[in-house]
Parts: sequence; C-alpha cells; structure tokens
Amino acid sequence: MRYLKFRFKRFTYEIYHRPGEWMAPEALEALQNRLVAVAQARLGSRPTYGFFTNLESFNNKLITICSLDGEDRCFNAMAYIGRYQKRPVVHLGSVYSLEGNKGQMQLLYYWSCLYVFYHARFRRVYITSLTHTPKIFGAVAEAYEQVFPKGDPDARPEPFHLVIRDMLMETYLKEFQMRMPPVVDDRFVIKGFRLMADGTTLFPDTTETVPKHRKPTYNRYCLDSIDYAGGDDIMQVGILKMTTPFKNMKLFKKGGMLRPSNILRNLYGYACRRLAYFWAVRSESTCHLGPYEMPDTRR
Repeated sequence: MRYLKFRFKRFTYEIYHRPGEWMAPEALEALQNRLVAVAQARLGSRPTYGFFTNLESFNNKLITICSLDGEDRCFNAMAYIGRYQKRPVVHLGSVYSLEGNKGQMQLLYYWSCLYVFYHARFRRVYITSLTHTPKIFGAVAEAYEQVFPKGDPDARPEPFHLVIRDMLMETYLKEFQMRMPPVVDDRFVIKGFRLMADGTTLFPDTTETVPKHRKPTYNRYCLDSIDYAGGDDIMQVGILKMTTPFKNMKLFKKGGMLRPSNILRNLYGYACRRLAYFWAVRSESTCHLGPYEMPDTRR
C-alpha cells in the first residue's frame, strides 16, 4: 500500500509512501508543487533544501497532506534514514501549516506514525526530530518513549541515542545547504543548523517569537540550550513502540472525537473506490483495451 486517502471530520488526509520510487515524474513534480505552495505561503519564500528542490529526495520520504474543501492546509514529510538493530529509523522531518498548529499538525504525525508502524509490522521504530521550538520539543518528549533530550539537564544519552544521532548527521542533514558543516554537541544541539548557504535563516525566530510549550520546563531547557540568533537546532532521539499510539489517543480531540460515522464513511469510500477499480478492469478487458491503472495512486 503506497498511497492512502481518507477523511477525518471535515479534513481529508493523503499519505504517500516513498513516492519517488513509484510515481511518474509529472505526478511527482505536481506533488512537489503542492508542498512548495504550503511552505511558501508559511515562510514567504520557497525553501531551498531537500525535496523542495530535488525530486530524488522523495525516494525515502513519507508524505502526509491534510486538506480542507480541496485546499491543502498542512503537511509533513518524514524520512527513512537507516536501520538500527534491524529496526527502521525514521526522521520526523519537516512540517508546514498555513495557519499555525490548531491540532492538525499533531494529527498529521499521528497518522504518519501509524502508517510507519504498519509497515514495520507493529514492531518498534526509532525516531529522530530536529526543532528550535519549545512547543515541538515538548511534544516529542511526551509523545514517544525513551526520548533524549527531554528537558532534564542532568539526563545522559544511552548508547542507541548516540548511534542514531550520528546516523542522522550522516544522512538527512546532507539534504541541507548550510553555511558551515554541522556540528552537534553533547546536548544534541546542532550549531548554526538553520543558517542556509544562500544567506537566509530557516525560521528566523527569537526567544520572544518562538512558539512556547504549556510546560515551563521545556521552554526553559530550549531557551537555555539554543542560540536563536546563531540559528541553532536541537535533535531528539526516541522510540515508537506498540503503546505509543494508545498514549497519544487524546490527539483525536484536536480534530474532534473519533465517531463511528467517521469509520463508516471511510470504509464506504474505500469500498466504492475498489468497486470502481474492479469494474473498470472488467470493462476494459471486455473491450480488449490495455490494462487499467489507477492514475498516480497505484497500490
């Protein structure tokens, strides 16, 4: 299953699994343009890293898009960066929204992580995250298991944290055109990560404008660790386990509680699409036409 489309409340979600490996170049470029449109509306200019400029970057991506009435509202782009102890390592990647959080970005990650968990046969997945905002830092610390760092200045990383930290440095970070080679310290802070080679600063927040978390602990830790004027980012490493999705069920309140009508609507939509596919194949076979393919979203 490489593509999935479903509805939750008023919103439509689409998930593309490694689209660079199976989508036609024209369709892949159209997908890229959708992501660029959201990011450009949020930043005021087109980002110049990774999948925003290079279609090959879609080969290891998991893209989830949230739309409302046909308009893309937000998306995230996670990345498969390797394996540790035979288990996948996934970077939580980029997330952009037209109108701030409003709960939809957290739901994006919930659906994306469920999809990753499904592909991992419901066994543990290692995750990484990069951020400069206390709000996201705290959300990752609370959503996943055995996260480092998570706001405790006396905590120390375990061996798997260090291995996966180095894995991220050698893979995903190479998609960025930074002014200087990335260097990470013992607190997992990457110096100058948001300073781009073209002279711009990705998300040029200050200590006053950066989105804060509801818990002062996370705010204090980030503000003490990150040099905002210097473009620092902070990395986190953790684990997605079987219990993680259940721990985060409260996120359904962000988009309205999950109701039987939501489940029935999605099952009905999926059944209709499969029936349409079946009859199209049967009709074309009868007319001796070529094999039918579902456009761009082949499963």
